[in-house]
Amino acid sequence: MSEVQVVNGELGAKLDRYMSRITPFGFSGALLVAKNGKVLLTKGYGMAVREKGVPNTAETVFCTGSITKQFTAAAVMKLWMKGKVDTEDRVGVYLPDVPDDKSLVTVHNLLTHTAGLGDSVGDDYEVLSRDVFVRRVLNEPLLSKPGTIYEYSNAGFGLLAAIVEIVSGESYEEFLHENLFVPAGMAFTGYRLPDWSGKVVADWYVGEVNNGNSLGKPFPHWNLVGNGGILSTTGDMFKWHVALKDDSILSPEAKEKLFTPFLNDYAYGWGVSQSEYGKLIGHDGGNDLGATADFRWFVDHDVATIIFSNRAYFHGFKAILLRDKVAGLVFGRDVSVPPEVDDTFSVDVSRFLGSYRLTSGDLFRISYSEGMLVLEAIGQNAIGMLFPAEGERFLDAERLNRLSVEICEGVLKDDYSGFEDVLKDIDTLDRKRRFVEGVLRKRELGAVKKVEAVGSLPFWRREGAVETVVQVVFEGGAVSLAFVWHEGRLWGIPGSPDKPLLTLKPVSALRFGGYSLNLSRGAMVDFIVGSEGNVVALAVNGGAEAKKNCRLTL
Repeated sequence: MSEVQVVNGELGAKLDRYMSRITPFGFSGALLVAKNGKVLLTKGYGMAVREKGVPNTAETVFCTGSITKQFTAAAVMKLWMKGKVDTEDRVGVYLPDVPDDKSLVTVHNLLTHTAGLGDSVGDDYEVLSRDVFVRRVLNEPLLSKPGTIYEYSNAGFGLLAAIVEIVSGESYEEFLHENLFVPAGMAFTGYRLPDWSGKVVADWYVGEVNNGNSLGKPFPHWNLVGNGGILSTTGDMFKWHVALKDDSILSPEAKEKLFTPFLNDYAYGWGVSQSEYGKLIGHDGGNDLGATADFRWFVDHDVATIIFSNRAYFHGFKAILLRDKVAGLVFGRDVSVPPEVDDTFSVDVSRFLGSYRLTSGDLFRISYSEGMLVLEAIGQNAIGMLFPAEGERFLDAERLNRLSVEICEGVLKDDYSGFEDVLKDIDTLDRKRRFVEGVLRKRELGAVKKVEAVGSLPFWRREGAVETVVQVVFEGGAVSLAFVWHEGRLWGIPGSPDKPLLTLKPVSALRFGGYSLNLSRGAMVDFIVGSEGNVVALAVNGGAEAKKNCRLTL
């Protein structure tokens, strides 16, 4: 398949329209969608290197993040096919001087995140040799008995990369290049081996801050090798998808092991589960510097979606925010499309800045952040106006706000009874408990001054779910924690709470289209001017009450 831009048929055009519409509101990256082996869309959006005016295209190189793990798993399966690795072997067969407490850890445990290892042992781009990295990991205490609990571990996949090197006698990247990438026709996938000189490698952005990309960082960095950071293009990833569907690289027996889930729907470097569209194989990834990625294969319909992004959206945007919307479009569902705006329209944004108070006391706050005009709802009434209720979804917003605050207050007092009573899946209690403790036990911030609900808003990952955000204010700062509720039970605790805000882009001098990539919700916002021509109020979706009651406060 050529890596030139493709927009194929009615569905390709519909996908392109959606992606083009969301780009002014903060998306930057590329998308490839294929069905039955035929590419419907492959195209870049936004800027690869903003300062130089270099756009993203279908050939731009992006960071795959933790999608790297399935390459590591495939490398282990290749060695398994050659009779050089047995997944049931204990890691001491391959790694030297394994401590007694890790003597029962197997290769299978590492591949399925059930070794009991922690997530990481240092910063991603710390210059670190393989042997020093392996010793660090093996010296860390186990979190759980091997084989009993799913504990996502980047460090565990780093150990697998070390095993690939030790067994094969080659570097990790050389082994992948020769045994996976070259046979699949993937010329632009790797860390350092591909010739990147003729390719555009996307820089990573958090708001307006350019964090460069991995080619500008020293190598090797073994906190990342094997678990993340491999660079690729959407075209190369599609070639890999095609190779996985046939038996040219991995045997049917190897692929059966690769795609058989163990705990938490996790197989060997892949998540494997049942979705509303049938069997789903996929993985996502990213870093804190602005790079995110998502790869999904809907097996029953032979649909593949590959999303790369090189920009963080208010510190929370990830490629995975789009994956359900893209899948929805592919499978014929209605998806909220942003209003059409004129991104070249010049507006003096300073005249709109400030807080607009509702009669309830809640606020709409207009600010300029990360290069964009932003509308934030403060208070449950304002959130409800910005994100109107769907059916019965928000009837219990105040109750969920109160319950979430009570849970946080209990945890701060070592009382988990409220937490346990509402948890949807009791098997996840220990993992969620550790996460909540890690967020709330900020000893360096001093004593707790107050715990308050920010509000409840729709949750992007699950239909009908509500995300309640709670802020804990300490003497020396504040932290936020989110609880996701579904059918009255505590379903999840996301790592990055959403914010009830819209990015605003001008339609005319006083009318703006608003959209949230995180929440896939939009609104039209009109600013009202007074007799002297100054802005005095705003209206959301033309609401008369908003015009009357939402007044600018000085």
